[in-house]
Parts: sequence; C-alpha cells; structure tokens
Amino acid sequence: NSITLSFGEPNPEASFEEFISIAEDGIRSKEGFYDTSDERLKYFRGDVEVCLDDIVKLPKKYFTWKTGDVKSLNIGTSAQAVQKLYPELVSEDKNGILSVAYDKLSIIALKAIDELYMKNQELERRLKDLENNI
Repeated sequence: NSITLSFGEPNPEASFEEFISIAEDGIRSKEGFYDTSDERLKYFRGDVEVCLDDIVKLPKKYFTWKTGDVKSLNIGTSAQAVQKLYPELVSEDKNGILSVAYDKLSIIALKAIDELYMKNQELERRLKDLENNI
C-alpha cells in the first residue's frame, strides 16, 4: 500500500509533476529513493559477505528493452547473474520475470569497496616495510 501526494499548483510548462510516494518501506520522490534505515528499528544479523572475484563477473551493460516503443539506452546487469550470487536481491513476478533490487545491490558495492580498501592498506603497509628494508 502507498499514498501518492501531489504538491503545488499544476505547471503547464513543466514536463512532469512532482510526486512523493510514501510506502511502508520508505519514501520515493523525484529526488531519489529513501528507504527507512534507522538502526533503532533493526535487528542486525551479521555482516554482508562479498567475494570480489564473483562481483567482477557480474555483467555491467548498456541495453535497450525488447518491448515497448521507447528504445532509450539504459545501464544495468542481469537478474539471472545476480540471482546466482545474491538470490535475496532478486524477485520473480507471477509471469516469471526477474527484477533486481538495485538499491540493495549498492550495499554489496559498498562492501566491495571496503574489501578493496583493506587490501590497499595491506599493500601500502607491505610496500612501506620493503622500502624501509632497502
């Protein structure tokens, strides 16, 4: 369930109307997606596990949709590929069409950045040790 609110007077010169949708899981607006994330409302169950070798295998592609009149260029990945690594990020509708929770995929990317940072820190430490021994 969601509620859609329209703000302000209609503007005939505007190419779109401004909307905010308020749903149980967060707020959607033209500015972006805002999901409720207050730690006071959560039971944390553990850290996200990421394998960089798997993440680099995810396709990162430009694409156009096979259906519809609009053939604008998009970017994305394959739900099937994501499902193999992170099935909790993929949903299936009644027709078997798969969708990716891209907002949650960003947490995977943040975790991957953490891993790369830690590896970089270790390499910098090792390099400094080697330089000190020369």
